[in-house]
Amino acid sequence: MQHRQNYSLEGQFKYGAAEDLILPSINNKDSAELAYLRLGWLNYLQKNYRVSFDYYEKSLDLNPNSIDAHLGMTLPLLSQKRYRTAIKHAEKALKLSPNNYNANAKLMHIYTLQGKWKKLQRFAMEVSSYYPSLVEPLVYVARASVYLGEEDMANTYFNKVLRLIPGHIEANAALDRLSANVEDYWKI
Repeated sequence: MQHRQNYSLEGQFKYGAAEDLILPSINNKDSAELAYLRLGWLNYLQKNYRVSFDYYEKSLDLNPNSIDAHLGMTLPLLSQKRYRTAIKHAEKALKLSPNNYNANAKLMHIYTLQGKWKKLQRFAMEVSSYYPSLVEPLVYVARASVYLGEEDMANTYFNKVLRLIPGHIEANAALDRLSANVEDYWKI
């Protein structure tokens, strides 16, 4: 009942009250790891990034192999634009679980935030080879290609997106822009 109530409070944006329900669980050896993960999330939602990071770190202290904790740590780090440290945690998650899609998605997002278009393009192409039926890596390749001025590559990858989701709004709009030779692609 307590867990259900905790999630219900989160759904009502009562993060502090949800946190109060979880705090006693950190004293229980069997529930502490999950409690720290949950507290990390709730504090992230409240924009208490340092506290959020500390809770994720406590979860990692209990279980250094926690992919959830490594990926959770990226949330407050990205909110603080601490990209290098966020990358390290996403990469640790990948070491624990090679080709983990959530870790790969996190890295694609980080490379986008950093504007590392060539790195994003190469990385997203690799990810799309592991997950050929997923749209997200294909969109990342296409976007990076636009930023790199590689219109043929962008066309190819936006068309791959449309094979999977014919009504994909971004891909359709992008192909219209590219075919119209719009000088500033992003300003339409």
